[in-house]
Amino acid sequence: MRQFILGLLLFVATSCFAQNATTTTYYNLSDDGYAQVNLPFTFPFYGRSFTTSFFFSNGVVGFLNANYSWCCDGQNLNNVGSNTTFNFAIMPLWLDLIGDSQSKFFTQTDGSFMRYTWQNTKEYGTNNRNTFSAEIRPTGAIQFNYSQVNVTNHNVTVGIAGDIQDRKSTRLNSSHVSESRMPSSA
Repeated sequence: MRQFILGLLLFVATSCFAQNATTTTYYNLSDDGYAQVNLPFTFPFYGRSFTTSFFFSNGVVGFLNANYSWCCDGQNLNNVGSNTTFNFAIMPLWLDLIGDSQSKFFTQTDGSFMRYTWQNTKEYGTNNRNTFSAEIRPTGAIQFNYSQVNVTNHNVTVGIAGDIQDRKSTRLNSSHVSESRMPSSA
């Protein structure tokens, strides 16, 4: 009987820990490039549901298609008119970014979240390094995290956008964002 109880406890403990394993996937994103990322859950976003995302090197996660590279500066989304290119996107730090041998683009998930990370990416044309992430959850929750932001030569857009034409999307915009004005990572 003791062996059975010990075996049952080990099975339960192993099952609980195995469910929380995080998978990390690295992407070799070119300048103005992207990767298609399948979500482990359905993500509700501005009245739509998505199971696929696009991870752009320029600091954007899109949900519709990859026909636009999000190059090269962030834009004020209040002034794009009826341009649907910018619909259904999350922009933790949209500007012209480029990876090099010191940079990493990766996603992490355990099935209950999807985190997109731009690690040590350079602002194009400078040696300025930036590390930040965006995390989404099946509840529709979105979180931005910043550990290093150094932007001097590009316009930046930070925010989220549903259907641009409905004017209900949240848009935050700054011509230049400095580390001192960014929220600290928790």
